[in-house]
Amino acid sequence: MENIFTYKSSLLSPGFSIFKQGMFVGTLDRPSWLNDTVAITCDGKDYTVQRKGRFRQKVFVTDRRQGNDVFTIVVTWPFFGLYSEARLNRTDGSVLRWKQTGFFKRRWHWVQNDDVVVRGTEDYYLVLSKGAVNLMNSNLHDSELLGLLGLYLRSSIYHQSVLFFSLGVALLLLQLLRWVYG
Repeated sequence: MENIFTYKSSLLSPGFSIFKQGMFVGTLDRPSWLNDTVAITCDGKDYTVQRKGRFRQKVFVTDRRQGNDVFTIVVTWPFFGLYSEARLNRTDGSVLRWKQTGFFKRRWHWVQNDDVVVRGTEDYYLVLSKGAVNLMNSNLHDSELLGLLGLYLRSSIYHQSVLFFSLGVALLLLQLLRWVYG
């Protein structure tokens, strides 16, 4: 049986509310759009996710209750948020790959040994984003956390892409004004 949770966020909120069968179960809370640290709470579990680096990013996931590192994720720099990839290294030595596809309807998934273990889809509206995460492999003890980390990666890469795209447009406009007005 497949396990699914849903999420939603408004345009003014940098975080997400997490639901299972329509019941609120947690949050992915980013204090601000540019913050590199995120708090994840879901079903009584508490994690801190901290990103370090800009172009070769490492993401450290810590269990706040036990105080130990759970995962390290290495993110491959995307081209405006398209076709992003990441590699998650577990403490037992196993590796999972995260990949994002799609432009208007974002999709992403975690793969372990060529098997998709978690899949996410998102519909984006002008002032709202909402989606679903399908935990395909119920044998994984951390599939729910993987789903939330997939959502974090998608969200983080999207926010960075918007920021860098905006900066690029601003620089282009400044150069154009400089060319026009000499």
